[in-house]
Amino acid sequence: MVAKLNISGNDVQPASGLLEEEAVSALDAGNFEKLEQLAGDLMHTSTKVPDTPSAKEPPDSPQAATSDYLFTFAPETSKRAQELGLKPFRAPSRHKEFAPLCRLAWHPAYAQTEGNHHGVVHVPDLPLPDEVPEPLKTRIQLFAIHPFINSAGVRFLPTMVGEDVLAEDFAEPEKGSAVSKSRLLELLDLPQRDQLSRIQIEAALQEKGHDLLANELGLDPIEFRLVCIPPDLHLRIGLERGWGQQQIWTHFDGYMIMADGKQQALVGGDIRFGGIYDLLGVPLKYTSERLIARFAVVLRKRMATWS
Repeated sequence: MVAKLNISGNDVQPASGLLEEEAVSALDAGNFEKLEQLAGDLMHTSTKVPDTPSAKEPPDSPQAATSDYLFTFAPETSKRAQELGLKPFRAPSRHKEFAPLCRLAWHPAYAQTEGNHHGVVHVPDLPLPDEVPEPLKTRIQLFAIHPFINSAGVRFLPTMVGEDVLAEDFAEPEKGSAVSKSRLLELLDLPQRDQLSRIQIEAALQEKGHDLLANELGLDPIEFRLVCIPPDLHLRIGLERGWGQQQIWTHFDGYMIMADGKQQALVGGDIRFGGIYDLLGVPLKYTSERLIARFAVVLRKRMATWS
């Protein structure tokens, strides 16, 4: 559930409280034009943040923020992270490659209902380069017809900048093989990695995540957040680590907003449906032995910047 829309990630002036309430109401009502307008207003009333673009600038504008989300984890933090099953990664920047595609992100004109089947959405061919893999084209088309939000309730459009994270690095289980466990799962009080609904996972992260970051990793929960691995990080790290080669889905941070205003939890990575580029939404209560959780520690500013 979206409780609050936080655009700047910092304390805001008193007037922004009303704007945030209006933004939440707009999100609940599925009024995304109003939501985008309010986001711009919030940006102007918030404490200024360096390297944050104006909400009026398109994501592929030369003035848009391209700063990497870099952080050097202390040796002690890296050691503790390893004990939990987490490993430091620097996701490579692919901003220049993907920035021109951001202009294709959600626009109602791209979604058309056609054919003999009620409710089936037909997505026209988008102007994508020929060298873009077909599964990646499908992912981009999803961004063209649906708005996405992350688990912080902020609209999600990946900047694909360089980023330092801690992420679980276990190998994806082959069909019929055991799913790995870790100390991290124990601390989250999760019984296993598979057969978990998004509701279960988010409840565990909300209840345990703050203390886990502070007490186990020595990280400031105001600066960091424990989440399901975001889809753009799964893509970039997974291309290097060989993920997306099994018949299995992974929980991704964030949600896809449907035409009726309901949320679908983001998952992906099944080799049968596009492998590392696979992305789709499932009901919040959906569970399966072929759907697993992979967690990551990210800087909160990647969650709180309107991209």
